[in-house]
Amino acid sequence: MGNKLKEWLKKKERILNIKQRVISLITEVDNGKYSNIALNEYFKENRLDKKERGFITEVFQIFLLNM
Repeated sequence: MGNKLKEWLKKKERILNIKQRVISLITEVDNGKYSNIALNEYFKENRLDKKERGFITEVFQIFLLNM
C-alpha cells in the first residue's frame, strides 16, 4: 500500500472511532450519567487534538440540546 492510502485509512479509522465514542457518550448520558462528567472522563482517557475535541464537544452538545 502507498503511504497516502495508509494515511487515508488511518484517518478514516480515527473518524469512525470518534463517531462511535460520541454514540457511547450519548448512551452514558441516557443511562443517567451527567454529560459534563462523561465528556471530561473521555478527554482524560484519550489523546485528542484541539480540532477533535471541538468536534466531539459540538456534536455532543447539539445532541443534548435536541434530546
